[in-house]
Amino acid sequence: MRAGDYWNVVTVDRSGGLLDRFVALLRDNDVRFCVIGGQAVNAYAEPIVNLDLDVVMAIDDVDNVNRLLPGDYSVERFEQSVNVTAAGSDQPRSRT
Repeated sequence: MRAGDYWNVVTVDRSGGLLDRFVALLRDNDVRFCVIGGQAVNAYAEPIVNLDLDVVMAIDDVDNVNRLLPGDYSVERFEQSVNVTAAGSDQPRSRT
């Protein structure tokens, strides 16, 4: 199972692949970034359940990334960080 597939299953991502789309957006626009935290660990060890994607990017790329994000992303800026979400990316499974 690919890391992106694992992410979509564990996080119940119904946004069309937030992880893959966000990383592709950064790569396609030459944004300097590094995945850190639990998702970075998953690249080198047995997968762990982690619902966050932590990314560090060059400070001079932050404003550019904010402009690049399409309307289906929600961006919330803080003094030292930016939170990016997509509709449906964290929806719980219905219990039937």
